[in-house]
Amino acid sequence: GCTSMTRSSLPAATTAIPYHFYALCPLTSFNFNQLTSLSFVCELAFFGHQFTTIDLSGGGSLAQISGEAFAHQDSLKKNSYMDKEQNDLGVADDVHPVLKTVVLPVSLESLYLNTGVFAGQELFDTMYAGSGSQGVITIPDYMPVPAKAVFAHTGVKKVVWEADTNGNVAMRWKIIPEYTFEGCQEIEEAASVLPMYVEKIGKRAFAGSYIESADLTGFVNLSEIGDGSVDSGSDYGTFMDCKYLTTVKLPTNNVNGGIILDRKTFAKSALGSGCAVLTTVELGSASTLGQY
Repeated sequence: GCTSMTRSSLPAATTAIPYHFYALCPLTSFNFNQLTSLSFVCELAFFGHQFTTIDLSGGGSLAQISGEAFAHQDSLKKNSYMDKEQNDLGVADDVHPVLKTVVLPVSLESLYLNTGVFAGQELFDTMYAGSGSQGVITIPDYMPVPAKAVFAHTGVKKVVWEADTNGNVAMRWKIIPEYTFEGCQEIEEAASVLPMYVEKIGKRAFAGSYIESADLTGFVNLSEIGDGSVDSGSDYGTFMDCKYLTTVKLPTNNVNGGIILDRKTFAKSALGSGCAVLTTVELGSASTLGQY
């Protein structure tokens, strides 16, 4: 990366920003809104940037933002590529994530967010299309289900799901992908970031987060927590290492006849803290329990 580059622009006709194009360049200024033909932001394209706001509202052709495109951290290794001591790339030690707000286009039919797009952006707490509010991630109704870890290790506090406000429950967000809110330190109640019509919460969706409660009693469509493996399979539970979690409540009137909790739902990882202060678990409609 060009570690002194802070400003850049591309021609208005640009359709894709290539893989690793600006990686490790501490950009603070870029002409996103002038790229009206932009369709793809490729993997690691702006990795390690220094944007406080990313305004993509002018990108009416935007179709996909690929893995870790705007990340500060490797979502798999949990290591910052900006850490001089870890990767010996010569990047200054005092480069920290500063992203707070992302503005999306309002005129799209679909947008695909890939794995860890904003991973490690610990101040990132607002994403919206059109209008938004502090600390709220608004999921536009045109956005299909993303890959894992889209909001992992960010400052998200609350999620507003479009289907909750427009009455359209025939949505694609019935499944919350794995790792979605992993490591999020600002979420206190799991229910505040889930759509009411959710049917499945993926493995490690809240692992290592700072949630204190998961009151899911109103989530009557919920049928599975984890990956469905009750005796074997994943070693990563949905609420693994939630060290501040004290209470979990499941719905008692599940419309699907029961809820599956997969193995290690509340487990401790090899280097983690487990759910050490978890004192109350109300199983409600749970019908199948794994090795948690």
